[in-house]
Amino acid sequence: LPAPVAVGAVVSATATKTTSGYAAFTDTSEFAKNVTAALAPYSLRSTLALDSATGGTATTTRTGAGVTVAVVDSGMVLDGGAAARVKTTRDFTTGAVNPAHIAPLDPHGHGTHIAGLIGSNQADYKGVAPDVSYVSLRVLNASGAGSTSSVINALQWAVVNKAAYGIDVINLSLGHPIYEPAETDPLVQAVEAAVRAGIVVVTSAGNYGTNPLTGQVGYAGISSPGNAPSAITVGALRTQDTTRRSDDRMAEYSSRGPTWYDGYAKPDVIAPGHR
Repeated sequence: LPAPVAVGAVVSATATKTTSGYAAFTDTSEFAKNVTAALAPYSLRSTLALDSATGGTATTTRTGAGVTVAVVDSGMVLDGGAAARVKTTRDFTTGAVNPAHIAPLDPHGHGTHIAGLIGSNQADYKGVAPDVSYVSLRVLNASGAGSTSSVINALQWAVVNKAAYGIDVINLSLGHPIYEPAETDPLVQAVEAAVRAGIVVVTSAGNYGTNPLTGQVGYAGISSPGNAPSAITVGALRTQDTTRRSDDRMAEYSSRGPTWYDGYAKPDVIAPGHR
């Protein structure tokens, strides 16, 4: 079916059956049905009131125009001929500290997923800020794994090239367990240096919200660099498939604070993150 479907629209659906050895046929009497769409899609944008007012939340006119987000991830490949929105792609998985510009790539797919949430401009899956530009800093390989040194190299590259590419925001939807206090953690300190350079750094809280053996929800699961004091650390919530805020709940798998060693109150915010 075409998406999205407006509230009150009549949707006609016809089922097609196929039997082995026979041609496909369509039964328009037994299987056809008209239904009326009663609810708007519960998308990220509708929950955040980006397309229409939700409860007491007014619609925003901000689209991300003029903002550049450096996505430190597995790379990105945008749909719909939007490659021009990616100002440059740099591959740090090679170990280089200043890799050459290359064509967009993402053999793993996670970075493309994250970039879409940030700023897809496709009508059927529009992101939060559909007019942003990107800088793609690849640090994860085709298996979705990478080294901390590659992430640090990417962060330092973003600071050095902030003016050249107009980098306003760095997104880090990755991390590793906390092994030491924030003040001595090299990855945290690279994040702090980027913030001092005037870049807003957004990090994920992590997916260590439950005990993998018992399934029980626990605390102190924030990963590094989500424990960086100056980063905006984001956790995930369940919307319960409604646009109401009153029934939102923290997703059980999303990491909760306080942070290990330092006891910082994290995450800073939570946002819809469960399908």
